[in-house]
Amino acid sequence: MGHAGAWAGVGEPTAEEKYKILQNAGVTMVDHPEKFGNVMKGLLKQAGKDVGEIQQSVSANQRRGMHTMRRVRPTVTSQASRSSTSPQRNLHLRNQKAVDHLSKSLEGFNVFEETPDNADSVYLSISVDRSSRSPCVIASPSTNPRKLHHRLRRFPYSYLEGPDQETVLAAIQHLQLDAAPPAAHARTAKLISRLADLYREQEAVSLAVNLSISSSGSLNLSQPQLFYDDAAFKSNKRHPDLHALRDISQEPAVEVEAEKSGIVFVKLHPDDHTANIGTLVNGAGLAMNTVDALALPPHNGKCANFLDTGGKATSETVKTSFELILRDPRVKVIFVNIFGGLTDCGMIADGVIMAFEKVDMQGKPVIVRLRGTNEEVGQKKIAQSGLPLEAFDGFHEAAQRVVELAGKS
Repeated sequence: MGHAGAWAGVGEPTAEEKYKILQNAGVTMVDHPEKFGNVMKGLLKQAGKDVGEIQQSVSANQRRGMHTMRRVRPTVTSQASRSSTSPQRNLHLRNQKAVDHLSKSLEGFNVFEETPDNADSVYLSISVDRSSRSPCVIASPSTNPRKLHHRLRRFPYSYLEGPDQETVLAAIQHLQLDAAPPAAHARTAKLISRLADLYREQEAVSLAVNLSISSSGSLNLSQPQLFYDDAAFKSNKRHPDLHALRDISQEPAVEVEAEKSGIVFVKLHPDDHTANIGTLVNGAGLAMNTVDALALPPHNGKCANFLDTGGKATSETVKTSFELILRDPRVKVIFVNIFGGLTDCGMIADGVIMAFEKVDMQGKPVIVRLRGTNEEVGQKKIAQSGLPLEAFDGFHEAAQRVVELAGKS
């Protein structure tokens, strides 16, 4: 499913539920990309296909496609262009900043940080409906976290045209505002339309509020949660005022520092001392898969971090990644898991060797798995480095060794 399948919005199935749905539908599932090849061969054999003949045919006719061609990357000089290559992060406005921003954007509506006392509230959001591949109004007559997942409904609409009257009325009906005066219904319809406008104008990922109606019939919005993808800002400097609201002082310092180098770093289970495996991986999907696969049987390990070097990692990026991982005293072993598509395994090997030369590795063992572009070059460099590194071809064997070392005191 990749990292898109692992992401779940409000009311959507979890990654585990999606896995079971596919499995029950007869889809053959694997827990790591490394297993795709052998599983596919088995399925082809069961279907009466000659795998050897297929491989021979492919080898004879294979040509490099655009995604595998060697390309010389152009030299980038402008700051704007450099910024667009960094991994994208979400801007999340909450608390008073979200209140201030929404109050300014939704003139005529009362916005509060907390829901007024004794007020019954409903949930209203504009987000993505992946089934219809379009935006949607999300409505729930309850804001109780235990009931929200089961009571919300999605009402998809056209991104270009916005929600039509039928969609808006259906969402309001689901909110069960029967006791509210007609004027409140009209105001709610206006609110939905305005939120949809903001969603498009500000290129949001999700805009969510709790909605309550006072005894006089006025609408009160509370506990706003506003999510924006900063790709618009980083790629083309759109919405600078909006993204200027980001407060990095409220974010983990190590994550902010990682971002400067184009690295996505997230500390996992910060209060759990048994989370002692450091991970250094290229690509968000493989990084998430590595964390999950290490946690599942038969390995049953626990990672201290998620780290994606990005598709355009350099030797210096790899060195910086080691420095970030080693700041966590819980880490007992570091697992470098690289599948070279855009990333050159030879360059990754240079970065690992550079880290050993320039960074205090604190005696921590390092397990390296390099597969993909120039894997032989990278593996040879690791083998000839004379450094205390353990190199593996297969994920399962590498993971076993990582968990074994993590279990040692």
